[in-house]
Amino acid sequence: MEQFINKLKEQLQRPLPGQDAQYLMAPGARPRIDLDQLTSEQYRSSAVMVLFCQDEMHNWFLPLTLRFSYKGVHSGQVSLPGGKSETGDLNLQNTALRECYEEIGIRDDVEVLGKLTRLYIPVSGFLVEPYVGV
Repeated sequence: MEQFINKLKEQLQRPLPGQDAQYLMAPGARPRIDLDQLTSEQYRSSAVMVLFCQDEMHNWFLPLTLRFSYKGVHSGQVSLPGGKSETGDLNLQNTALRECYEEIGIRDDVEVLGKLTRLYIPVSGFLVEPYVGV
């Protein structure tokens, strides 16, 4: 797995397929949005963590969460650990790490390997910064 992690670190330093890849999976009618043209009033900053974990048997897995049911667009969804930025967060990486602790109880042992392309979620107005960690 060490070889995989080193390769992943290396690949995360290279240009990523970004929005083109995201729009391949988006609903066909979704208008394309230029993230660089968004102003801070048009989105809510958030971050998630794609976290490679090992259990006590040394099996690798990616933890996911199940959102609570409420009257909102993300109610009951399966998601990566993450959430909106709060005023005490130093940056979005800190947001992702804080949310990892709040949602799945993992705090200090996370090595952040890099990040993926930001993703804008029109239905809720979140601009998500995805981090990759182990």
